[in-house]
Amino acid sequence: MQPTWVIVGIAICLIGTAGCARTEHTDLAGKWTFKMDPDFRGNPASVDCSVRQQRADIVVRCGSGAEMKGQAQGATVTFQTSPGANGPLVTFTAAMDDPGRSLRGTWQVSGSTVRTSGRFEARKKDDRPTE
Repeated sequence: MQPTWVIVGIAICLIGTAGCARTEHTDLAGKWTFKMDPDFRGNPASVDCSVRQQRADIVVRCGSGAEMKGQAQGATVTFQTSPGANGPLVTFTAAMDDPGRSLRGTWQVSGSTVRTSGRFEARKKDDRPTE
């Protein structure tokens, strides 16, 4: 193969398939149960959350709390509170399983006197209809 054809092949790959990279995103949208150990007060806790997703961008809301924005990139999910007058910055970082049905990771608080870190697990609720 001549060098010119190699360059043409690479150009077609880059233009035709968005860089030949996999752009498919795992579907995280839906209802989840998060188990934190410990929670921000130092106790084990469980809370129901919802996740909205558009491509890699996600929005997580737990209970009546504020929305937390983040991203799902590969097998890693990160999201955080918006820093400001409503409270400290809390960042969640997790690894997801292949089908996107569970998360396992850590949370970290910045700029607060409450507990500064902990672990969490989350399971996507089965929202398929039952027979």
